[in-house]
Amino acid sequence: ARIGNKYLAETEPWKKIKTDECYAKTIMYTAAQITAALSVLSEPFLPFTAKRLRKILLIKELKWEEAKKLILHKGHKINTGVHLFSKIEDEEIEQQLRKLKNQ
Repeated sequence: ARIGNKYLAETEPWKKIKTDECYAKTIMYTAAQITAALSVLSEPFLPFTAKRLRKILLIKELKWEEAKKLILHKGHKINTGVHLFSKIEDEEIEQQLRKLKNQ
């Protein structure tokens, strides 16, 4: 996930789309493949998140070995993205810490 995030940050497809649409599409295709592989590799640790990711990508549950293959092919359609994790505000953290101290 970290490598995929770094790849997007370094290649900046939101900027490339203005000057080289083909390259921007290649970047997004690569990022989508990384995301699809993550939906397989994260399953043992984050099963509900992996399932949500597969739903966004419109892919079936895959076996571990399939993560190293191309999962998405030309013309594959995906759903609209949603946040997989919500931001936890400092106030909520403090509230949970207070609860733990009072137990």
